Amino acid sequence: MIYSSKQNKRNEFLGCIAVLLFILCSPDTLLIGTNSNSMAMMISRYSPYLWALAMCAVYIVNGKRHLSRQCVLVAVFLCLGFFLTLVLAPRQGNLMNAISQCFAVLCGILVVGHVSRKDFIRYFEKLMFFLATSSLICFGIAIFIPQIVKAAPVIVNTEDMEFYCLGLSVVSKYSLVDTFFLRNFGIFREPGVYQMFLNLALCFYLFCDTGRLKRSIIRIAVYVVAILTTTSTTGILSMVVLFLALFAQRSQENRRIKRTIFLICVAVTIFAFSGVSEQLLYSFTKLSDPYNDSTVSRFGSIYANLRILFEYPIWGIGTAEIGPRFAEYLSASESATHNTNTILYMYACYGMFTGSLFLVGVCKFMKKLSGDIIVQALLCLLMVLLLSGENLSTSYYIYILLMYGYVDDKILKKECIYENHLDKRMDYRKYRANYARMR
Repeated sequence: MIYSSKQNKRNEFLGCIAVLLFILCSPDTLLIGTNSNSMAMMISRYSPYLWALAMCAVYIVNGKRHLSRQCVLVAVFLCLGFFLTLVLAPRQGNLMNAISQCFAVLCGILVVGHVSRKDFIRYFEKLMFFLATSSLICFGIAIFIPQIVKAAPVIVNTEDMEFYCLGLSVVSKYSLVDTFFLRNFGIFREPGVYQMFLNLALCFYLFCDTGRLKRSIIRIAVYVVAILTTTSTTGILSMVVLFLALFAQRSQENRRIKRTIFLICVAVTIFAFSGVSEQLLYSFTKLSDPYNDSTVSRFGSIYANLRILFEYPIWGIGTAEIGPRFAEYLSASESATHNTNTILYMYACYGMFTGSLFLVGVCKFMKKLSGDIIVQALLCLLMVLLLSGENLSTSYYIYILLMYGYVDDKILKKECIYENHLDKRMDYRKYRANYARMR
């Protein structure tokens, strides 16, 4: 079927709305995912099942796409790993947690089977640019006109922290008392989660075809400023690795972009270390503080998870035991520790086999963004860094990216051939229409 430009815009709008709803209902957001409101908690709890049913309904109605055999096998092995860990772990886990994890995998494979990687990347990048812009506007209001923020409704997360809700952005209530702690959350539960989505969107914009002939400096600047305002150490370091990957690319097309990014990096470095922005400077200096909670959690997540993995290498320690054991190895209370390394958490919790499926999948996805070996290595490092900042083991989006990584290259080539065929037919129709008008 050949779609008109109006239908294309409609489909793109619906695609962005679907991605937004997918994010909102995920465990990654504050508005629903970690909101203590009973209705929000119910939506978050049942969203994997609702999304899986919705995607099955789409399959029944359309019936056009087919699932990659490799993706199906990976999904089966992942779900098998979750249930084997549930049964064989030293302490009995929660059955519903394992089922919810399996449905997150199912959502990933259904999305991959119905939406092409090119379309998903385009929808995701457009939505994240909109969220980045809106969050920066709200962040500016919080700095210069805090009275407006204080008039907004208050929501409370599952850890009893209060936030002002400004629609598609939230502001910590305490940060208006002490502005040193003012950080850009967007709609997410943590700035460390938000930076991951921003960095991925910026990566897609720089390395993928998002439907634009030229890269916009303004668009890149919005992403850069949004990442900087999260003051996430992981986010800033990841952005540096992303820019290194861009500089390593041998293409001559992005020379203007590379020069501008280099100047931005120099300006940000001078700004951070000049002491003008204490928050930016602190995001680096806290790494040398052995008593900082964030530093302890980040480095402790490497040490403790590896120790658990060596003790339970095959099936992992399980979801019920990993929290107490993690706190024990860090000599701290369970409530005071945060297991923030997604990849090592997967290894420690579910064992070597399931953890390797997870790591290989996300790295395969990043490798498909470039054909250059050095760039591929840097992009894989980028993903490892992004996943070391917060625990996203229950995030739907991680499983979507993982499944896109396992999609057969032959299927991707067929999608490209089909899309190029449609583009040529559309161009021919436009030519005929213009010729008819001229006559």
